[in-house]
Amino acid sequence: MISDKARRYFEENFSRSMRDAMQVPAPDDIEGWEQRNDLKCEEQEAYIQELIERYGPTLIETEVGGVPVLDIRPKNWVDDHKLIVHIHGGGFVGGTSRSALICSLPVAAESSLRVVSVDYIRAPRAKYEEITEQVYSVVSGLLKQGYSQKDIVMLGESAGGGLVAATVLKVRDRGHGLLAAAVVWSPWVDLTCAGDSHITIADEEPFYQKDVFLANAALAYAPEAEQTHPYASPVYADYSQGFPPTLIQAGSREILLSDSIRFNQALDLAGQPVKLDLYDGMWHVFQIFPIECPEAMQARAKTCEFIHDHLGNR
Repeated sequence: MISDKARRYFEENFSRSMRDAMQVPAPDDIEGWEQRNDLKCEEQEAYIQELIERYGPTLIETEVGGVPVLDIRPKNWVDDHKLIVHIHGGGFVGGTSRSALICSLPVAAESSLRVVSVDYIRAPRAKYEEITEQVYSVVSGLLKQGYSQKDIVMLGESAGGGLVAATVLKVRDRGHGLLAAAVVWSPWVDLTCAGDSHITIADEEPFYQKDVFLANAALAYAPEAEQTHPYASPVYADYSQGFPPTLIQAGSREILLSDSIRFNQALDLAGQPVKLDLYDGMWHVFQIFPIECPEAMQARAKTCEFIHDHLGNR
């Protein structure tokens, strides 16, 4: 049973007709995806400004490891040499570190931690090899700056959750060890969309349809023949060599629910520490839509608690 506030938000903001009317570019249409993203970012800008005024962070556009990032320092931040590396969602084809302040800024403020949000090159301008390499370069750049693996937690929502998993694997596979922890909200970790929820929840999903947005975005990000590569779809990776403690959060009303369940199972079967935190009746990345509903506040509180626990701050 969901809260009254969440129910009202759902009824006022989602409709099947809006979902079914979604138009998306062809997988290789770089200009089309960029125009779509520019429009969405423009629509969000007024709300971004509200959040900046509400939380009062210091925002610094800079580079780490040669990659553009937005360095977010909350108003009450004290430098303890620990931080969150945030990877935004948007189906690999959308979003920016600024538009993703919707996600990163509340977490920065509520955790009192510095957040480094990565502005990776979006698909189809770049494919998964280059995009995951960019995110890896940020992490390796922080390690070169003197941060240890245990100083860094990674956080990502939707496609950003898939990028978190892939990056943690790259960091491990290249001999850097394991980061402190990973948090993924509604992660997209299987580009093939093979999970059961893509069938069973398709009519209830308020945002996406497999054969409209997800299929095109997946092809923009990775060729079909490579979509089960572990760095493209981390659900197919080998976790027996280790993975940091991971918190997976998702709602029961989202088509990507199976991705969260299967990712949890892959980690659990490999003996890795993982917690699957599901919310009844909630939708994709409900942690920020709407930001003040009880379920969102509870999920973010659990996220911040998990992060602090694994950074050794408690």
